[in-house]
Amino acid sequence: MLLNQNLPFKAILRAVVLIPFIVPTVLSAIAFWWIFDAQFSIISWSLRHLGLISSNIDFLGDAWNARWSVIFVNIWRGVPFVAITLLAGLQTVQPSLYEPPQSTAPAAGRCSAISPIRC
Repeated sequence: MLLNQNLPFKAILRAVVLIPFIVPTVLSAIAFWWIFDAQFSIISWSLRHLGLISSNIDFLGDAWNARWSVIFVNIWRGVPFVAITLLAGLQTVQPSLYEPPQSTAPAAGRCSAISPIRC
């Protein structure tokens, strides 16, 4: 996992992943309300100015769009919990378990015709 690697900006990367946990639910609800608004949506505005659509997208008025909008918001809110859980699990693993064994070749009498390892 990327958060467990030795990177120069590891602390900043971890902070970015935690933003959905840091932002209170009310503020994120207001932000997504603005993002998915039928008239003033930043997504619709951007797509219109790029020439990809001709009219605004009604994210919350159409059942199919509303479903995918809610799924996106729930994923955005849930990713930090999963990332923290995985990072905590990865940091408890001993570093010696990441190292390969000294010999990866099979022992001298253990070669078989169905073995994918060449002897």
